[in-house]
Formats: sequence, C-alpha cells, structure tokens
Amino acid sequence: MRLEARLQTELPALAWCMQLQQGDEAAQVDHGAEVLVLPDAIAEGCWAGALSAEGLLTADVCAATGVALHQGALWLCTPTHTLSRLHSLRLGSRLLVSNSLALVCAAAGRELDAGYAFYKDDFCSIQDGLSLARRSVPLADGHQLHLHYHCNVRVGADLRLQEQAKACPDIGSSYESYRALLLERIGAALRNAADERRPVGLQPISTLSRGYDSVTCTVLARELGCQEVLCFRDPEAQEPDADNGAALAARLGMQAHVAQRTAYQALDVCPLFLSTGTGGEDVFLAAHADVLRHRVLISGFHGDKVWDRHASNFSPDIVRGDPSGADLEEFRLDLGFFHLPVPFIACQRKQAIHAISAGEALAAWRVPGDYDRPFCRRLGEDAGLPRESFGMKKRVMSRAFSRGDQISSYLGPHAEPAFRDYLARHPVARRPQDLLLHTLQRGLTALGRTLGRHSYRLQRLLDAAAQRLSRHADDFHAQRALFPWGFAQRLEHYQAAWQRRV
Repeated sequence: MRLEARLQTELPALAWCMQLQQGDEAAQVDHGAEVLVLPDAIAEGCWAGALSAEGLLTADVCAATGVALHQGALWLCTPTHTLSRLHSLRLGSRLLVSNSLALVCAAAGRELDAGYAFYKDDFCSIQDGLSLARRSVPLADGHQLHLHYHCNVRVGADLRLQEQAKACPDIGSSYESYRALLLERIGAALRNAADERRPVGLQPISTLSRGYDSVTCTVLARELGCQEVLCFRDPEAQEPDADNGAALAARLGMQAHVAQRTAYQALDVCPLFLSTGTGGEDVFLAAHADVLRHRVLISGFHGDKVWDRHASNFSPDIVRGDPSGADLEEFRLDLGFFHLPVPFIACQRKQAIHAISAGEALAAWRVPGDYDRPFCRRLGEDAGLPRESFGMKKRVMSRAFSRGDQISSYLGPHAEPAFRDYLARHPVARRPQDLLLHTLQRGLTALGRTLGRHSYRLQRLLDAAAQRLSRHADDFHAQRALFPWGFAQRLEHYQAAWQRRV
C-alpha cells in the first residue's frame, strides 16, 4: 500500500479527502495547499510527537486528522479532543474519508436527506460522551455516513474499518506533575506545528477572557513563548468590557487583539459555522480571521468539566454538556489554523485532576461558591494576576440559542435575509412519523407531570419513556433549517472545487 498525494489548490488550505478502491495498491488523497505530505503520512494539524506516521498515530495529544501507513497497514487518525471528527462513506468497493462533511459528500456525489430533521441532534450527541455519540447519519440515497471520534482507524483489505482508542497520558498526583505534563505536551505540539518541513510554520495565539479556562491556557502558552491573545468586547452586555481580557494581557506582557463579539454579523460567515452541524455558536471568533490565519489557536474549551472543583462525573467518556468549539472546523480549514483545546489533554484522567484540585495542596487557591477552579487560580496568581482580576464570575462568549425567535439576533441583518429566502424555498421537514413521535413525547412528558402528583413510580416510568424520545421534543421551527442552509452553501463550494480538481 502507498499514499498518492494530489494537491488541489481549489480546496480549502487544510481540507483533504481520501479515496480507496478495494484491491488497489494506492490510496489517493486530494488535499489543500497547506496539508502536510510526508513519505508515510498525509495530515493537517499538529501533535505532541515526531513528524511521522508513527508520531501521528501514537501521540497522546493530537490536534490533527490524517492518513498514515504504519506497520504494513493503512490508518486514519482523528484528534484526541472531540471537537472534530472524520467522515467515512463506503460505496460498494470504494471507500471515501475526509475531515470535512461537505467535502466527502461532494467527492461521493451524494447529498444529505432533505427530509431528515435530526442531523444537528446527531452531530451534537458527541457532547454526551463517546459511548453515547451517534456514529452514523443517513444520506439521501439510503447510505450511512459514518463518524469517527477520538480514535485511530485501521483500514482492512476488505475496506472494513476497525477503531482503536487513543492513548491518554498519566498526569501524576500533584499540581506540579499535572502542570508539567500540560507544559510538556503543549510545547511538543507547538514545536511540531512550527517544524520547517511543513508548508507553513504555525505560531501560537491564545484566547483570553476573565474566566478561569482561558487564563489557564494563556499562562501556559505564555511560558512556551506565546506572545499574543484574542479578546472580545460584548456591546450587547450591560458592561461591554466585563469579560475583555486585554487588561490581563497587559499584566502578562502580551499583545491583545480586541474585537467586538457581534462583528461577525457584518461578514458572510454564518453558513460556514453552521455547516458542521453543531450549532454555529462559535461564529463570534470570525472577527479575528486575519489574526488567526496560520496560527495554533490555544483555547480552553472543555475546561468547565475538567477543572471544576465541584465536578462529580469522572467517566473517561469525555462527557461535555455542550458542543462549543466544534463549529470552528470549516472556518479553520479555510484559514489554515490548528486548534489545540488544552483542557482535553489527559481529560480522561478527570478523577485524578479533581483529586489535585480538591487536595490540601491547593486549599489556599480555593474560593467560596460554585465557580471554583483551584488549579486554574494558582496558575493565574503565580503568573502575577491579582485574585480579583479573573475567575470571579462565570461568563461565556459562545452562546447557544434554542428558540426560533432568536435567529434574528444570531444571524444579524446581513445573513438573515438569505436564510429567510432559503427557508421559503426549503420548508423545515415535517415527516408524519416525526410529528407523531413529537406529539407522543410531549404527551408522555405532560402525563408524567400530572400523574406524578399521585405516583412517583409511574412518573419515573413515563419520564423514562419520554426521555427515549427526547430528540423529538423540539418544535419544528425555523431553527431546524439553519444547518441545512449552511451545509448547502458549503457543499456547493466543495462541489465546484471538486469539479475543478486536477
């Protein structure tokens, strides 16, 4: 087996798609201009290891996707975080795999099922953990598109795919050992990203607000040479600069790039962020597009679950609670930046991390209330940040919206007319069976509330039945059309690029 790399300048910088015909000796990989091509691997992203197939596949911190030849077999690689995925499609004796949902559909000449109303539910299910995430979605022709997270995938001679879980590093049992592990792995990934053998050497930049997670990541990144941060003002807030990290950046001696949280509304980017199927809430980062190009973005996504002293779920399943951070993928492929979410490093050692936070060694850095992350606070204060300057109130820049009447405030005046035009031509799917199950789910929920006054056991039974139909709970409002709208535009872009490929 060998890899046949085919540069396609029409594709986004970091996009790639592999095609393999059963029995062929070469796997063909069409790729964008900034995808790394090695003798034994084709990849985008960075990892804490050598710039080789073995380094890619064995790294226990990986912010990359790719194809590799190792020990006589063909392998696929996903990141060790769950913010991105690989997409595979088997069409008879032909296998297609890509780091882009829209690209694999364009390459296969397939489309999503216009009548299927639950794509967003399926893609967001990864927030419930690896074991509960849906691993396939339907296409219009009846084929299933498979989704791969947090694994290496061995491709058999018969094109069958066998997933192997990623390794997880040991963090030790102390603040010092965990801190050292994070520094070592982040540093290794940054050296990998800056390697001179890459088409473009990437330099780090961190997000910085006044919350715990971004402060933690920025302090670590600064120690490894990072000099710049991304900050935001929120003009819709009562205090627009309440979460602006620029003052903290000044204390740390770092350059702050400050943008308005709503600046994205003047840009034609909403479809790009919606096209991944995970909600589009990270679109505010588009305001920093010029600064993000050719960078390693160091972020704190998932820090709330990993560093919270009051955490109680210690499952190694990587349970999150929201899909924030996952919307960046198509935007990232276009701009050519990597994404390294630090809290995912060794996050499956969550119980050991919690033991460190709850231990006596960090008692001096605990504060009253529910918003308490002693590991983060010690890092920030040791770096010279005053206690009251960060981690005092929980705020978020990624904001999900759950009602149809919030669409206008999300899209803004630039994008809303285009969406409304699409919605008029493509009404939200309302299959009879979906409407029936929606009615049943609502009925079971209401009945459980009523009968629960008389029988706790009966209420539990009804609630359990309603929970099994939870994906049918939402009304069929306009919000369900946001993903199809964004995906349709992204698919059209890839279809045109695929037709022009060499």
